[in-house]
Amino acid sequence: MLWVATKSTIEGEFNMNMQKIRDISPSAYEHLTARDPSSRCRAFYGGGLACEAVENGMAECFNAIIVDARKKPLLTMLKEI
Repeated sequence: MLWVATKSTIEGEFNMNMQKIRDISPSAYEHLTARDPSSRCRAFYGGGLACEAVENGMAECFNAIIVDARKKPLLTMLKEI
């Protein structure tokens, strides 16, 4: 139930899942409500702070520079790089 609550994307869904946790385990509910929900739930994360796309600009630049060298035999390629 904790993972379901943390993956909630809207506040209402989070509250509904927290009520289910309260019904199952009141002590776990008290422990969770004592903490800030923005540290554990997607519904409370800031929109501009994270992105699922990960880009590696340095590797892309390096690969773009060595395109011609990659077509050569190994030792020649290493010398050219």
